[in-house]
Amino acid sequence: MRCMPLARGAFRMMLFIIGFVYIKKEGSHDPAARVLVANHTTWTDAILIMWLCMSYPVSRVENVSVPIFGSIILLFDAIIVDRRSKDSRAATLAEIKFRAENPDKWPHPTLIFPEGTCTSQRSVILFQQGVFTLDTVVQGVSVQYDTHSGLDLSWCWGTSTITWVQMLATPVISATVRFLDVQKGCEETRKAIAESIGAETTTHTTKDVLLMKQAAYYGFDHQPDFAIDTGALRSAFPHLHTSYTHLLLNVWCKTKRPFSLARWAQAIFPGQDRLHSIVSNLYKLPSAAAPLTFHTFVWLSFKVLSVLEGQHEEDSSCDWHSRARRLEETEVRNPPVQTVPVTDVEEGILSPSILIWSEVLRRLPPR
Repeated sequence: MRCMPLARGAFRMMLFIIGFVYIKKEGSHDPAARVLVANHTTWTDAILIMWLCMSYPVSRVENVSVPIFGSIILLFDAIIVDRRSKDSRAATLAEIKFRAENPDKWPHPTLIFPEGTCTSQRSVILFQQGVFTLDTVVQGVSVQYDTHSGLDLSWCWGTSTITWVQMLATPVISATVRFLDVQKGCEETRKAIAESIGAETTTHTTKDVLLMKQAAYYGFDHQPDFAIDTGALRSAFPHLHTSYTHLLLNVWCKTKRPFSLARWAQAIFPGQDRLHSIVSNLYKLPSAAAPLTFHTFVWLSFKVLSVLEGQHEEDSSCDWHSRARRLEETEVRNPPVQTVPVTDVEEGILSPSILIWSEVLRRLPPR
């Protein structure tokens, strides 16, 4: 941090070269706030805030190997986290707490992007709440861009190279960084940030981003179709792990053709006429003959899993429980682990129910 004045000058020069001619600051850093949280649109968010208040960023371990940027974050005493490791996440939270409690040694605030991924300026997804559990003051910061041409600079699609090219091809970029009033909690801070940039708050999480990346890996073109709103899914089925969605995507990709709701119900339930009563609590479905979307497929599967796990009482006329018991009696003793490839699913969370259900779905007839 001894090279901070030089680094700040280099930051402003770099931002100007990229195209940031106008940078407007609104409000100021509250001296009592030891942690700053901000919306995350693209890689320049951190540089703008670091340039304005010399904050220590929290960055994923992959960023250290990025040319120039990796050196910059290390120069600013960044806290490096491996998001795949629970131990690393716990150590990061402990380090943030230590720096917040020792202002003499660490005089500047720690900067965090609690969304955990880049999003567009049209929405702010759920925040990860770890830092809000600490006994320290957290201040919200919003970053908003204007290219004066309608170009979206958010790092949501494509690679970092595409983002670089877009920025360099834009003659003038304006940025507004707002230091907001300190709020009481996580959700209040998120809403304040969203309101300041004119965005909506959604219940999507980083799990949705991982699903979209996995869908892209499998060759699906329209990735937003695979953003299933895992925050809402977690609220509806709190006893089921949202990582099951990756396994269901694996099953979905092995289906040769999309299957319809009618086929889905016919293969699983005694009568097709009971379909609407079964899904009445989820969606108003216009036609049972329509192909299933991945979104509906996941929600219906979680509905069934809640029965298999014994966590949901359904109308007896739908015969859910007897169907679940028959599945358990015939297949639970030897769950087909080897026949269900698992991709990006955390270890130790798979239950016999999800393995049984994934195998049943794999055998569904196509439309």
